[in-house]
Amino acid sequence: MKKIYKKTLLSLLLLHLLHFCFSQTIDSSIQNIDSARETIESEAKTEHFSGALSVTSNGISVIPTFTLGKPAAIVNMSISKGKFSFEPDLRFSLDGKPWNFLFWFRYKLLTAERFHINIGAHPAFAFSSVPATKNGVTKNVLTTQHYVGTEIAPGYSLSRKVSIGTYYLYGKGIEKDALKNVHFIALNSSFSNVKISNKFLGSVSPQVYYLNIDGQEGFYFSSAFSIARKNLPLSASLFFNKTIHSNITGNKNLVWNATLTYSF
Repeated sequence: MKKIYKKTLLSLLLLHLLHFCFSQTIDSSIQNIDSARETIESEAKTEHFSGALSVTSNGISVIPTFTLGKPAAIVNMSISKGKFSFEPDLRFSLDGKPWNFLFWFRYKLLTAERFHINIGAHPAFAFSSVPATKNGVTKNVLTTQHYVGTEIAPGYSLSRKVSIGTYYLYGKGIEKDALKNVHFIALNSSFSNVKISNKFLGSVSPQVYYLNIDGQEGFYFSSAFSIARKNLPLSASLFFNKTIHSNITGNKNLVWNATLTYSF
């Protein structure tokens, strides 16, 4: 009887222990699932705001062959929530006159550990001064041309500091005298957070691209070099754009600028 009693007691203890361990495992798994869900929901609800203010020696557009030809100020902002973001890009000449405004709406279509695809669309406004005569007096009048554009930007991270990607932008002018169809296709790369010294980091962003404007086309190479001091929101950069071959009207063989940027 004692042996039977001991075996029965041992069996009950083992069953209770198994039940306790199994319950703890289930509870732990449920807590992990709940925690993951709360994290995802929190990220989806979180709003982020950032921006940058730049002053440059020569205003260069998103498509580097388009330039203002004189110093400019650029204001970039980004307001994001989850995978969506609204990113105004406002450009002015240093005398305060508007140059062009782009209002980007972007979406992170795919986000994996190393691979991502971003898409976007925007209305754009290009400003220019043209002479107009009224009552025998000629004055420069600010005019506006309207454009719409779409983009797709796949990218792949080779490491924390090196990435490669492609970029396609299509723009269409609304007015009769505007550029009707603009195709911009780029192969780009980025080498970021390159240690220059204990206090300074640098980055390089070379790209080759094809541009087609209403049937006229060209091939180009461009690159940006930037340097920033650690823990400071200021950075300095140098950009140049070199024509490989082009028959686009008004094309310049070499365009460059130097820029100082404050990020916030």
